[in-house]
Amino acid sequence: MQERQDNFFDPKTIIAIILCGAVFFGWQSYLAKKYPPAKGPESSPQSAAADSEGTQAGTMEVGKPESKSQPGSQKSNSLAEALETPEQFLEMNVAGMAFRVSNFGMGLHDLTLQSYTDREKNPVKIGNVPGQGVFATISLATEKPIVFILRKTNESTIEGVSNVEGAVLKKKVQFDDKTGSFRTQVVIENAPAGFRGLATTMIEPQMVYGSGSFLIPSFEHQEIVAHYGGKNERFNVSHLGEILDKSFPAGAMVAISSQYFTAAISDKSEVLPDVKVLARPLAQTTKSGEQLLTARMEYRPINVKPFMEINYVGYAGPKSHGILKSVDSEMVEIINFGFFASIAKLLLVLLQWFHSFVSNWGLAIIVLTILVRFIVLPFNIASYNSMKKMQKIQPMIQSLRERYKDDAQKLNTEMMSLMRENKVNPLGGCLPMLLQMPVFFALYQVLGQSIELYQAPFVFWINDLSLKDPFYVLPVLMGLSMYVQQKITPTTMDPMQAKILQFLPIVFALMMVALPSGLTLYIFISTLFGIIQQQIFMRDKSALAATKEAKA
Repeated sequence: MQERQDNFFDPKTIIAIILCGAVFFGWQSYLAKKYPPAKGPESSPQSAAADSEGTQAGTMEVGKPESKSQPGSQKSNSLAEALETPEQFLEMNVAGMAFRVSNFGMGLHDLTLQSYTDREKNPVKIGNVPGQGVFATISLATEKPIVFILRKTNESTIEGVSNVEGAVLKKKVQFDDKTGSFRTQVVIENAPAGFRGLATTMIEPQMVYGSGSFLIPSFEHQEIVAHYGGKNERFNVSHLGEILDKSFPAGAMVAISSQYFTAAISDKSEVLPDVKVLARPLAQTTKSGEQLLTARMEYRPINVKPFMEINYVGYAGPKSHGILKSVDSEMVEIINFGFFASIAKLLLVLLQWFHSFVSNWGLAIIVLTILVRFIVLPFNIASYNSMKKMQKIQPMIQSLRERYKDDAQKLNTEMMSLMRENKVNPLGGCLPMLLQMPVFFALYQVLGQSIELYQAPFVFWINDLSLKDPFYVLPVLMGLSMYVQQKITPTTMDPMQAKILQFLPIVFALMMVALPSGLTLYIFISTLFGIIQQQIFMRDKSALAATKEAKA
């Protein structure tokens, strides 16, 4: 009997193929709906530029989260599925801040300071870069945000879990209800021997201010501050001439700041991070015209351990000395109080104390200015007495100049002898003024850097002490008062020098045109005090008693 050979295209086979195909495509359709392909935020212009120029320190490339586990990864199927989801957000509102936390790096998006508005009366936003969250955690192996499974444990705490290079990563962010700062703990478990590490990034758009000039300076600027090894590095990035690409070992703190607001990270880990900053000048912006500032802390463990922990403090908000000090001592360095920082901090405390009584920052500035003038009054009296003595011996000095006009060495010897006999110090008029300069510069920094003056009204037309006088009344009054003070102050200068100095009030008035009205108010009140003081000196015989000792 001949064996029957089955045809491959018999009805039963065709039905089986159709059923298998239907099941296969149906299952694929089901998976596509339940687990859609992950789509990360679009690559930033900065990343595209970085790719074309090679790897730049501090850049951040935002791409799609990895859909496959690294070799050696032991993550479960549920975790693998969760890490392939698209970008998701958790809404948060803490301490007057509204923001969204992304599962991509657990970065903060649309961070809005609800208690402050910008110059256009819009809410102040920090790190407002489309598609990129500030304070995001990225993998140094991929330069991409780590995709987390998020869980909001309470109104101020968020936790996330992920897998990075085969290691289990657990991140916990706890926000402070009073300051808006947050403490972050990142635990790394079962890291492989080649684990490269993590980085926490800050991405900020660069704001461009008026460049200003010597006569009309621009006070506002944007800067990056890095604190490492007990010292600070400050970079004014408002007008870069070349690419800023710096790395600092063993960094303690890094911040991106405008004049009154900042975003900062302060390290609290056993693993010392490296700080990296990157900024480009406007001439080298990306095709979209967007210029980004990047600062980050990189944690690269030298000795990989089965259990490692990273801790840091983050902050985004006003550059308030009190708030920054309560958040972390390192963050106080963000405020640039200048060379005389210790004096400036004392003056700030006094300014705040006066405000607690008068409830007006303009009045507090006036009271503080008068107090400072009384403190330096002994130096002014010494300077005035010295100038009067110099005036007394001016005829004798002129006589010596005529007698020894051809012998400079003899002239100097005779003049010094004359001054010793009459107890006149040639530096007596200048030295007391120089001793006042630290106070002046310290107060200048306080009034220019204090968030307390931001949008603080004074009287009438001055609605914001942190902005210039809109009608230039204070600069004009300041210039006029300086001219009057110059006219009534005795001088030992020759006529040519005196004529040149007559233009100084105009120069100072022009310099104050663009500066905060709080600063101009301080100088104006200080000059008025000087005029009154000079009038008293001219009338008070006791103040001139020392001049009677001058010999003819």
